[in-house]
Amino acid sequence: MGLGPQCWTCRSRRVRCTSEEPSCQKCSDKGIVCSGYGPTKPVRWKQPTVNYTSSSSVASQTTAQSSSSTSNDLVRREMPELGNMPLPRSIELSPEKRVIVRSIEYYNHYIAPDLVPVDSPFNPNRFTNDLSWMGEARCMIFLQVCMTNYHQSWKRVQWSPQHRPTNVPDELLQQASALVRIPGCQDITLQQQALKIVHKDLAGLNARQCVGLLSNILSLIAFQLQRSAFSSWRVHLSGAQSLVTELGGLHNMEKTAGVTEWDKYHLTSLLIFAATTTPAHHIFGDEKYHQQVSAMFQNLDVDTSQTATPFPTILFAYISSVTQLRVRFKGNSDNYLSKQAVKLIEQIRRFNSRVWAEAVARRNPGVLPASKSNTEHIIQGYALLVETLKAATALYALRTLFLPPSDRWSAGVERSELDSSFSSRTSFHHADFTLQTYHDLCQTLHELFKRKLTGDTSWKFCIWPMVIAGQQAVHYQDEKEKEFLCWELHNMSRSLGAGAMQDGAYLISRMFHRQKQGIQKPGQKQSHNGRLTWDEIFEDSPLFMM
Repeated sequence: MGLGPQCWTCRSRRVRCTSEEPSCQKCSDKGIVCSGYGPTKPVRWKQPTVNYTSSSSVASQTTAQSSSSTSNDLVRREMPELGNMPLPRSIELSPEKRVIVRSIEYYNHYIAPDLVPVDSPFNPNRFTNDLSWMGEARCMIFLQVCMTNYHQSWKRVQWSPQHRPTNVPDELLQQASALVRIPGCQDITLQQQALKIVHKDLAGLNARQCVGLLSNILSLIAFQLQRSAFSSWRVHLSGAQSLVTELGGLHNMEKTAGVTEWDKYHLTSLLIFAATTTPAHHIFGDEKYHQQVSAMFQNLDVDTSQTATPFPTILFAYISSVTQLRVRFKGNSDNYLSKQAVKLIEQIRRFNSRVWAEAVARRNPGVLPASKSNTEHIIQGYALLVETLKAATALYALRTLFLPPSDRWSAGVERSELDSSFSSRTSFHHADFTLQTYHDLCQTLHELFKRKLTGDTSWKFCIWPMVIAGQQAVHYQDEKEKEFLCWELHNMSRSLGAGAMQDGAYLISRMFHRQKQGIQKPGQKQSHNGRLTWDEIFEDSPLFMM
């Protein structure tokens, strides 16, 4: 009897595949992702990887977390490198420093690769092996250990047999994820130490300390993003904005010595995305402020294609332009606002994702694989990812700058003007443009997640487009797409070791139920046509970024 189709995961493990569709039983029994039976070898097995060969064991921690030893053993069986990462042999390390070094090695091996579309030796998110910098970055190191612990907790859920995505009921998954979010003793201690450093710097604030303090606060925001703590990240982001004011504003901060390009990138990308899911009347700053944020982002000496937001900088500018119009009109519509929105959406639609993706490939020959077919595979992933952002940005404009789609673009714009703007580029009536954009976004997201089986990693970076699609599924009461989006968001949380994706799924499900039942908060006015507005949906939402 001949062999049936052999999935790529079983091939890599050198075991005989059971050949079930869509994923084989051996992968399911093992609790690992089946890479499918496609003709193309998954990209992740063609990328340069870091080899860990040392057999040294993990040092005992002085303040160990109270976690299950069975779960730890399971994680170590599935990911044996956890217990075999090398330590520098030229120096003697205290138990506390050994914990930190182990954490850094884990971060470099398991977390850093998820923060870029294509992992390579040039990955800017990896820490160096030189320990001399540790004394100058204690706050970041403490938080980095906490982030690693949290990531490992999610991995225990992912690899635990009773919590596999194929058979776990929603309520059991919620219980498991709730336990993940409870910090251990070590985490609580390290968070307190990090906050003490920030408080000490705040007590004697000067221009030089502002620079270091800004980096520490950005580290706090990154930590809160991973845990998806709504109130905490908003407080820290407000603190970062206040520090920028102390430095003389965004314009002066660009010239301030010590503020790195990466600090500027993290701050401006946070400000741009945070404003999108903030109600109009709560958005920080005026229109001029958001113009400065956008300008600073455009001027950065950072290749965004190799970051956790691998999108063209011009699309960030379009997102910020929508926010600027929201700030100017604060939820009110008029003729000028709608005309500006029409022009903006047309600019978004003209952007060529394929051309940009090809330019990325030419600009980063050392990052992409040598094989022409593999490079083409990655280019297609980049282009699809940018298509999701284009559609999501268009929906952001349509939902926040016009009246709801049921009004058929009646916000003061003449029908003839809309027809002339879109008739040459679309085959559908302008009244259906919002619905068509939503369908395009969902179709592209489905395609991205299908490519996951071939090793494509673009799906890791589409959390914001997924949540935007989710709010539109709420508007249309599209049960099928709501279920798809929530399922994949839950899976993303387990795969990437972060909570924002799961909270996105909870938000979409909660708002879907609220609109279906016509539930209004006490004292809240009846929504237009019984539909939840953008501001109502994102009234208490987390920040949806990697």
